[in-house]
Amino acid sequence: MSDKIDTALRERLKYELRLRGHNFSSIAVELGVSFGAISSCVSGAMKSQKIQAAVARKLGKDPAEIWPDRYRRPDDKNSTKSKKEGTEPET
Repeated sequence: MSDKIDTALRERLKYELRLRGHNFSSIAVELGVSFGAISSCVSGAMKSQKIQAAVARKLGKDPAEIWPDRYRRPDDKNSTKSKKEGTEPET
């Protein structure tokens, strides 16, 4: 994954969550983490499977659909992970 912070993705996800009646604060309370942790994870400054899964669930999507660079597919020829590891997220 790139170390680049993706503010456009963060803003798009904030918008999509708002349309569905959710926001970073409500997810933070639900997970027992800070608002900053949600924002940092969504924008790519940090990784958290728990946060990614919660955001994706609220949007009705798979985390790999939102953050494809954080997940490797077994058939990805550029993948450094073995096929045995499947589509587990990078940590």
